[in-house]
Amino acid sequence: MSKPLHVEITSTSDRTAEVTPVILRDGSRKRLVFTPVLVNNGQNPAAAVRGELLYLSKNTADQWERDKPFDLRTLPAGESVRLELTTAELLQLHNCVGALYELMREDGFEYGTKRLLSVDAGTDLAEILDSISAIGQNKQVKRVLDWMSRQDCDQLADALQDAEPEIFS
Repeated sequence: MSKPLHVEITSTSDRTAEVTPVILRDGSRKRLVFTPVLVNNGQNPAAAVRGELLYLSKNTADQWERDKPFDLRTLPAGESVRLELTTAELLQLHNCVGALYELMREDGFEYGTKRLLSVDAGTDLAEILDSISAIGQNKQVKRVLDWMSRQDCDQLADALQDAEPEIFS
């Protein structure tokens, strides 16, 4: 299961934004996906994320499609539905939702589309620069990032601090 290089957030109204789906379970024929939605919730600003768990199957054309929807409201008395998440899947879901709540706390809701680099704690600078370069579209940005990736990290940090001291304060 490969982690996407970036997460894209696209507003769908002045109160909601779709987020890149998170693949929790990735098999050759079945897949479990969490599809988060950011919510500009005026009544409860802390309640800023909702989402769906989707269980998908590959069809005969080798395309992912939703399995036949099951409406929990029609579940007869005495029956239940069980969807077990492994510890790794639950941790991934927790990390995703936690990061989205943190994003909404820090930045609030923004209309439009933005891309965020998906980086785990402890990722080294060269990897981060490679990721930025891979999703970058501007040739000058790629050239600067290529140059930065060849520099000594301490010297680069000093140079950046001299150029923009408020970034590091």
